[in-house]
Formats: sequence, structure tokens, C-alpha cells
Amino acid sequence: MKTTKPLELKVYRHAAEIPDTWDEIAGAEKRLHRRAIALCEESSLPDMQYYYVIIMQQGNPQAIAYFQLLKFGPSHINVPEQPTMAHRFLKGYFSCIKPSILVAGHLFRHDHPSFAFSDALLTPADAFKVYEWCINKVLGISNASGVFVKDCPSIFVPYFQNHACGYRSLPNDIIMEMRIPDNWESFADYEEALKHKYLQRSKKVRKSLKQLSVRELDGAALEEQLPAMHRLYRKVADNQLVAFGYLNENYFSRLKSTLNGDYKVYGFFLNEELVAYSSVLLGEGIYDMYYLGMDYEHNKNLQLYFNMLFHGLEKAIASGLPKIVMGRTALEAKAVLGCTPDYLYNFYKVSNPVIAWIVQYTQRLFMQQTKSTWQDRHPFKSYLYPSLNASE
Repeated sequence: MKTTKPLELKVYRHAAEIPDTWDEIAGAEKRLHRRAIALCEESSLPDMQYYYVIIMQQGNPQAIAYFQLLKFGPSHINVPEQPTMAHRFLKGYFSCIKPSILVAGHLFRHDHPSFAFSDALLTPADAFKVYEWCINKVLGISNASGVFVKDCPSIFVPYFQNHACGYRSLPNDIIMEMRIPDNWESFADYEEALKHKYLQRSKKVRKSLKQLSVRELDGAALEEQLPAMHRLYRKVADNQLVAFGYLNENYFSRLKSTLNGDYKVYGFFLNEELVAYSSVLLGEGIYDMYYLGMDYEHNKNLQLYFNMLFHGLEKAIASGLPKIVMGRTALEAKAVLGCTPDYLYNFYKVSNPVIAWIVQYTQRLFMQQTKSTWQDRHPFKSYLYPSLNASE
């Protein structure tokens, strides 16, 4: 594909309008197929719009790009009981002005592709030119205040890092993961590999699990618990200063109907009351722990969060998958379990000064919290580390 020839866009606002060409270009990247990317739109997520773009050259489709548009409002600012001036300002600003941010990627999935091209001979430099051109075009069409390139593919990172492009990076974005040795067949094998201090901690945490009933939610059981799941999800989501989008009950239901056995939900019940849930995405050799929710009052006594992490690890080992991904939050807790960091790349370009300030302010808070609470851990006996650090 020669980028010197004129390019044009075909922009679709609804997934149902996308032609079959889309999946042909997406190829083996199933996460970018129409059925997968339609999920957010079909779930009617609040404050979200979508742009599905086919890039044409001389009438032939050559590349596709997927964008989400998040419209900010006062509901995205979580004000504590003792608000600061920053909280009051943001709440008032978003009550009057509702800016929007264009997301190249997926707000609710990590490492989700936004761009694919059909010509395997296209160089990374040429592909970046097409991608950047597409982003700028959709930025103008959407009239967004800025763009956020989420979980940027590694081949594009050097080009986005070029300051001439006008993008700024979000440093220290970490996702915690653990490689599972081939000889682990059960959670007992994991505990056998732990140093004494961490083994005792694991047993103490897991002891509180005996007070709970844990079962997979499927079919009618899942539908019945959707309101409680959403309530618990919001308890976690509302702990953030700025919420970059919210899920709703429909999303969990749609995700299950779309992915079937590749999406699992586990409920944690105390006297038949749902006090926590965890979910997981399966596929591509990864046990990917997804959204969770919990009652913080019960978490104090039952250590719900740690028990959900241990439960996820137990299921991952039983599944035989070689890696578990535990997500971006609570880095210290996951390091204690034995996870190690994988660094992701995110870039943004914002014209609205308030949105730019929000991004930088949130980033500073995150870095301060990370610096004060996160440190690498070595919970395993020394012999295990060569296998855990082996390349894929």
C-alpha cells in the first residue's frame, strides 16, 4: 500500500452498518471483528459513541480503525465527603461544559487493537502515517477535545514518541501478570513454591474463604445477579477521582452472550448475599482477570480482594493456561502473590486545557500512589525464578 496515493475514509457510526470487508482486513485479530467491537454499542453504555472507519485507496479497502468517543459530564467526577478545590472546580466545570475525548483503542479492555491493515508488506513507518492521518481525520469529524491512544502497539511506539507528532506519553502504566510453570497442576503446587512468610500469609487469607460460598454464575443465575453485580462494580469504580467511562448491567450480559464459555463470572456469597464477584476472559493462552466488584465493609473481615486474586490463580492453574493477567490496579497486592510488571504504552494529545490538566493531575496522583505503595516482591523460592522469567 503506497501512502503517496490519495486516501479516503468511510466512517460508520453503527456496527450493524459495517460491510464484510471489515472482518477480512481484521483477519486473525478476533478482538477487532465486528461481533466483538459491537458489544459496547449494543450494551448502550452511557456517554459513549463509536466510529468504525475503513481506509480506502483508489476505491479499495486497505485498513480499518476503531474509535470510542467518551463525553464527560459531572457524573464522571467522584467527589469525596471532604472535597478539595479541585473537586469543586471539576464538578462545576463539567456541569456547564461537556468536553469529549476520542479513544483509539478500548476503554474497557486492555491491549485491545484499534488499527489493522491488509497489506503485510506495509512498513511500520508507512502504517503509522496512515494511522496518524486517520486519527486526525476522525478527531476533526468527532469535534473531540483530544485523543487518547490506549495500549499502543509496540511497532508504533517510536513514532508516537517523536515529539513532532505532538503526543505526550503516560509513563509507568503497568499491568501485572504471572507465568504459570508447566509442572503446576493445582493451587497446592503454587503454595509449595512460596517462601515460608508468603505461604503463611496465603493460608491465613484463604482461611477466611471458608465463610463464603463461591460459584460460577451462568445463564439464569447470572441474569438474576446482574443488579447486585453492577452495584458492587460501582463501589469499586466510584473510588476513582475521575471515571473514564462506566459500564452498565447490559455489558456483562452482552459479554456473556457474545463470548459464551470464554467469559466466566464467579460470585462470592455470604449467607446467599452476593458480596463480591470476579470475572475472567479466556483465550490466546491467557487467563485474563477482568472486572470485579466487592463490598468494602465485608472486605475488611473476609479479605475479599485477596481471595478473589487467589481464586483466579487457582482457576488459572487448573485451566492449564501458561499465563494469568491480573490487571492495572493494586500493584502491591499482586506483587505479593508473585506477579511481575509488564509496561504498556499510552499517548495523548489534547487541545482542551481543562482535559489536559485532568489527565496530568490524575497521572500525578497515580504516580504518587504507585511510588509510595508499589515495590517488587520475590515471594517464591529462588529455584523457581528462571522458569517464571523465561520468554514466551
